Amino acid sequence: PRPERFQSPIPRIDPAKLTRVEIARPNEPVTRLEKNGETWRVVAPIEAPADRQGIQSALDRLRDLRVVGVEAQCPASHATLKVDDATGVRVQLYEGDRSVANFIVGTQPTGGATMLRPPGQNLVYRAEGTLSYSFNKALRDWRDRVIFDLLPNDAVRLAMHNPHGDLEFTKNGNDWQPPTSKGRPVKIDNFDRNKVQSVLTTLAHLRATDFGDGTSAAEAGLGEAAATVAVTMRDNSV
Repeated sequence: PRPERFQSPIPRIDPAKLTRVEIARPNEPVTRLEKNGETWRVVAPIEAPADRQGIQSALDRLRDLRVVGVEAQCPASHATLKVDDATGVRVQLYEGDRSVANFIVGTQPTGGATMLRPPGQNLVYRAEGTLSYSFNKALRDWRDRVIFDLLPNDAVRLAMHNPHGDLEFTKNGNDWQPPTSKGRPVKIDNFDRNKVQSVLTTLAHLRATDFGDGTSAAEAGLGEAAATVAVTMRDNSV
């Protein structure tokens, strides 16, 4: 039988007060996120800028979390509901050095709900929504993937260099001019100004899909012979 009354295993969360979040996925190192001022960083198992929006979204989901009942009481149900120690995702939240919440998130949503279990306890709780998607993420998904974040229409110069040569495009008013190379005009038949703008639009919101930690620049094809791109904006920033 399920108890009619229960106490939520997760207290009311105020995302603004949280300073550290630890996420432990099965068979992976703990991902630790720390807040310094208004900025979140990944501090373990590597040091890297964090995806601010992704973290804020996950914390907002916690703030709005509503535990609606007890799903199971028997330890035999833990594996089925994906909240056992072998398959669940453990989340621990801190305000300063004080742990304010510690729970295991089921890695498989059940009927549009998320299963939660406090470590060391038998009770499994049902929460509204699919919280698992917010925390069951690989390390790379907690990292800041922004490579460029530009306003393409504010670009006034695009310079490209590769082993085959150099090309530089400049804007006159709203129109991109035919390229030059080391100050000399380069003839391009049927030059299409829109293609320059298309390249800038692609660069403007470029995002990483993964990270080459431990890979050298040469191994990644980014050695001395690698192509380079430089964009100059209206304010002369590059």
